Amino acid sequence: MLYFKNIKKKLFNYIAVLFLIVSNISSPQVVKSAGANVTVKNRIPYSFQVTDKDGHMVWGAETEHIYADGEIAFCVQPGILITEGSSYTRSNFSHSELRKIEHIAYVGWQLSSKTDEDYLATQFMIWEALGATINNTSYSGYTSKKAQIQDKVDSLFKKKPSFNGIEENIKIGESITLTDTNKVFSNYSLTSKSEGITISKSGNKLTITASSNAPENATVKFQAIKAECVGTSILFSSSTSQDVVSFKVGDPVTITINLNVEKYGSLKITKQDEDGTVVPNTSFKVSKNSDMTSPIGTYTTGADGTVTVNDLLPQKYYVQETAVPSHLVLDSTIREVTVEANQTTNYTARNNWVKGKVQLRKIDPDSGKQVAGATYAIYNDKGQELERLVTTATGFVESGYLRFGQYTVREVIAPSGYILNKTSYPVTITSNEQKITVTGEDERQTGRLELTKEDSVTGLSAQGEATLKGAVYDLRAKENILDPADQSVKYAKGALVATLTTDANAKASISNLYLGKYTLQEKTPSTGYTLDPTTYDISIDYAGQSVEVVTKNKRSRNVSRRRHSLSSRCLIMVPVKQINLQA
Repeated sequence: MLYFKNIKKKLFNYIAVLFLIVSNISSPQVVKSAGANVTVKNRIPYSFQVTDKDGHMVWGAETEHIYADGEIAFCVQPGILITEGSSYTRSNFSHSELRKIEHIAYVGWQLSSKTDEDYLATQFMIWEALGATINNTSYSGYTSKKAQIQDKVDSLFKKKPSFNGIEENIKIGESITLTDTNKVFSNYSLTSKSEGITISKSGNKLTITASSNAPENATVKFQAIKAECVGTSILFSSSTSQDVVSFKVGDPVTITINLNVEKYGSLKITKQDEDGTVVPNTSFKVSKNSDMTSPIGTYTTGADGTVTVNDLLPQKYYVQETAVPSHLVLDSTIREVTVEANQTTNYTARNNWVKGKVQLRKIDPDSGKQVAGATYAIYNDKGQELERLVTTATGFVESGYLRFGQYTVREVIAPSGYILNKTSYPVTITSNEQKITVTGEDERQTGRLELTKEDSVTGLSAQGEATLKGAVYDLRAKENILDPADQSVKYAKGALVATLTTDANAKASISNLYLGKYTLQEKTPSTGYTLDPTTYDISIDYAGQSVEVVTKNKRSRNVSRRRHSLSSRCLIMVPVKQINLQA
């Protein structure tokens, strides 16, 4: 027994059943109305027997493709035929199984090869979703096809890609690849993406790349349902003809991938000296190129010794120092740094101070010999003693490194046999590895011997025809007299150092005697006097020493009585001289 929608259709449906069995339609049948067109064409040569949800049996020798307003449509009233001349109206299709039927229609037809078998299998499954039962059909592949369609429906509509809704971080210029472990992403198509984002899709893998113009918060959206298949399913209904539906999918099945685009990073440059003290006013050039061409800028450290370069794309950069304060050594080495997105990369440059040395030389001004044993002190600009240096046997000594700045050099201990030179010498270190030579001259400690010859009776007045002028004395070394410059023997013991002859004032003198012990003895008396046999010891022990020697001579017997006996007195004076230093 057949199912009829209403009384008007009762007689028609008896005829319809007969038509389903024996019809042999050779051309498309079109049902026209002012509102809609429903067309059937392209016979599908498979027979079937169906029981609808109310238990009414419907059978047919074949069926056809249905089109509504030019789009594929499906029967939702098994057993009711489409009749010529029927009027159709459009309305939204509503049913408790709407979503299930939409999914079947989409997968069974829209995703198929659109063969007769695809259409018939989809129609059968729609009838079944509406409550009907397919009792038998000459389409032997239906069971297998139905299973394939159902698997696809379950895969497409019950699962979404595993990366749906995730939030990923991505750096400018870099790519990330996402793999769908649910293995359904191959069914999805791109619907929208943020500016600056490019994608590459291969099967169930998605590769995303961000460029510099991408926003910080970007999105990529896909949907499983073809755009042209998304919408509202439309029911084409008629009181005298079969109801058909042009199915759309109400839910496009979308996924969204949220991207945090790590666009820029910063580079913080810190300048320190070798002590770790921050240094302002130091300039650095920054470039993307290892040869420092096309620099992006030159940046100078502030009062805190730092400068930060912002808005740098994440990549490698090169930093080169271009200017430093005068007290530091410029380091022009090119350094590589890597800037990470949304991070601050720290680079610390440490520079050595400009340093130099002082070279000290001590010279005997008389002989030009190098003098050992001179002690010098070096003072900073605050008067603090930094270092003491003693000249070696070569008369030379070099200081340790002195930092950029002003210093004073002064002798604090004179070498043995020399007078301390108190001159202060200013020294300024202005360039790295600078060497400043200071040459000092110390005066020797010497003495002066003054001899006065007297009459033993009358003193400085000679008697008669005698005279105090012309007395000759030998000055000899009582011990080895040493040169203070190098301790070599200047006069050997007993050697004649000088000969002194009294003048008209009965005086004789000699200067610049080295420190040491001497003897003085008259060699030839002056006219009218006997030879004085006394040997006088003379010791010159320190600079400024004064030694007095008095000798008295007797008048010779063959000289007129008017002459008186003579006495001699010898005075020794040892003045102190200053040592000159020349820088």
